[in-house]
Amino acid sequence: MSTTGSDMAPAFDDLVALQRTVDDAHHRLQQLSDVYGRSSVNAWSEEQRAAWHAARNAWVEDVAVSRR
Repeated sequence: MSTTGSDMAPAFDDLVALQRTVDDAHHRLQQLSDVYGRSSVNAWSEEQRAAWHAARNAWVEDVAVSRR
């Protein structure tokens, strides 16, 4: 991450890039939810469950990185 000045604050472009990463991960999670339906209503296969959890974990990790 680039910085501005000596205060090591993230540059605006870095913040925009982080937000895009978070938004993309959230969009992927939403896509899977839309395709698979609700897990409590539609029985998900193990593959669907793993894909959804991987997408959710990626989103959570991206949010955590964006808040550092």
